[in-house]
Amino acid sequence: MMSMHSLYIVSGPIDRKKIPLEEGKYFIGRGSDSGVQLPSKQISRKHAQIIVENQKVTLVDLGSSNGTLVNGKAITSSILQNKDQVLFGDVLVEFQSENLQKSPVEDQFEAGKSLYVAATKVVAGSQKSKSLWSSLFVLYLIPLMVLALIGSMSFKGLLQQRLATESIKRAQGLVRYLAEKNKEDLKVKNDLLLDTDSVIRESGVMEAFIINSKGRILSPISKINQSPKDPFVLEALSHNSDQAIPPSPTLPDGSQIFVHPIRDYDESIGRYSILGVAKIVFSTQEAAGELTESKRLSILFVALAFLLATLFSWLSTKTINTPIVRLAEKVHQWRTGQVYQSQAASFEDWNNLYEAIERTIEEADRK
Repeated sequence: MMSMHSLYIVSGPIDRKKIPLEEGKYFIGRGSDSGVQLPSKQISRKHAQIIVENQKVTLVDLGSSNGTLVNGKAITSSILQNKDQVLFGDVLVEFQSENLQKSPVEDQFEAGKSLYVAATKVVAGSQKSKSLWSSLFVLYLIPLMVLALIGSMSFKGLLQQRLATESIKRAQGLVRYLAEKNKEDLKVKNDLLLDTDSVIRESGVMEAFIINSKGRILSPISKINQSPKDPFVLEALSHNSDQAIPPSPTLPDGSQIFVHPIRDYDESIGRYSILGVAKIVFSTQEAAGELTESKRLSILFVALAFLLATLFSWLSTKTINTPIVRLAEKVHQWRTGQVYQSQAASFEDWNNLYEAIERTIEEADRK
């Protein structure tokens, strides 16, 4: 099979470019008469020679001062293979040969989606920090939003409970006030002067009544002589002290009934007598209002969740990407001879994975 050969300048004081190689012999050096000119002070005028003959490409060092390294090993002569890394002084080039007959091992790798291919995809994906950042952002945002929702709902529940307790105390004060305000008029049977309007205007008060000792409504006028027929009025009529009566359980419409006996001391019999009952229907929800504090806190929690998700995803991206990039650079330098070691690399058992890292870096550089 015909082969197309080329040299790709990976790094060094020279712009990255691709140099095609046709059949023949080429001198490599910094001299202007070189077929492949690499203008660097660390490269000899005639540093090496490359011989292209059919499908075989041979590289020969011409006694250069800094030597020629192929995949990190100094050579005098070497037959180049596809993707070999060649170091001339401080210039790193990669030999590329297209349309080569693939080896059985390479065919097996490609057909089976090997570790080499899989690792390339994994590492290439990890290098795309924007994609990683967005994935981590969603990963952090979901639990933070759940926590923000739980926190805002808990705060709202506590706020409603506190306001409900305060509203109940306020409603008990209002019904006691209503009883005291109308006691004298009820005592002298001046029903026309009985007043519930002053209480009905208070927030949370839905209805207000003055009821006589026989259980008939005296005020408001629109419901005069009606009988409320509820056990709370009967309880107030039989109540023998001025202590507050607990409110009724919450009704289906969210309201509660508050009652207070209207009592007067009868000197003729030497004890208190029940003149009637003051009653109000009160809604703690209406008294509490829209809970703007809860809405503001919910907005604050959501904004804080977005802020923390952004911060955590940014830190995680940096934490994940930095070791990968450093490892890739270390392997890249080791395999290209830019770092010299007396012993074999400790990561050679994972050679396919690290070749994938190299491939990712090279493809990113070309873009």
